Amino acid sequence: MFRSEILRYVKNPHSSPSASDIDFHGLLTSELLNSGLKETLRLQGHSLSPRDLLDDTVLKIEGKEYVLKKGSLALGPSTLLNWNPDIYDNPSTWQGDRFVEKEPSDEVAAVNGQTTKIDPKHLKIPLAIWGGGSHLVI
Repeated sequence: MFRSEILRYVKNPHSSPSASDIDFHGLLTSELLNSGLKETLRLQGHSLSPRDLLDDTVLKIEGKEYVLKKGSLALGPSTLLNWNPDIYDNPSTWQGDRFVEKEPSDEVAAVNGQTTKIDPKHLKIPLAIWGGGSHLVI
């Protein structure tokens, strides 16, 4: 799939191409190749997003409540979003075309007894790679 996509941007795909034979602009605008890059970063990019808590916060995890006190530092790993089965079908599996725009569907997944829509496009940050804010990118 990816090889044939790359060959679309090579003038003579049956010989060893030189740099002048490759349409690099086309490669950079390929929806499939960009999707493959995002999918690789989703699985392999690991970061922490530090946040100061402005209020006491209660987290409910598997029926237990945890209190995070105001003024504490909370670190959110990107994998909480990027590997979340409520958002991504088979989150631990690399699917190179995962971010290719597809027709909207009513696909529903049951996760931990709850039914949720799988639609990362409606999230504020559907793919957290470097921490969820431009101020955290070095």
